[in-house]
Amino acid sequence: MPLLTQPVEGIDISAHETTLHSADIDEYNAMSSTVRALSQLYPGQSGHVLEITAEPSLALNMLEIGLVRGAEVRYLRSAPWGDPIEIEVEGFLLSLRRSEADAIIVSVESDGPGPHQGT
Repeated sequence: MPLLTQPVEGIDISAHETTLHSADIDEYNAMSSTVRALSQLYPGQSGHVLEITAEPSLALNMLEIGLVRGAEVRYLRSAPWGDPIEIEVEGFLLSLRRSEADAIIVSVESDGPGPHQGT
């Protein structure tokens, strides 16, 4: 189910629409080599948020902390066992559970140093 298809009682989030149509995804694919979940990035990789596939209440929380469509996001590092992860969003540092990062679809725009964890 696409993000924000069901209303959240008492909150108008229509201005923060993040669901993409296939034409939008094609446009991002043309600009970028890869579309993947934020949790699948390596330290140092960055990209732009395309979609949030979380349930509406979690999606709203993500929107409120700046994870909106088009926001620049960079994977910084993860804890020793891979959870949580630290990201940078528009200059702000945030920590997310890996399961939350699974619900954030990004267009990868730069390569990081490689697949090592915990850096």
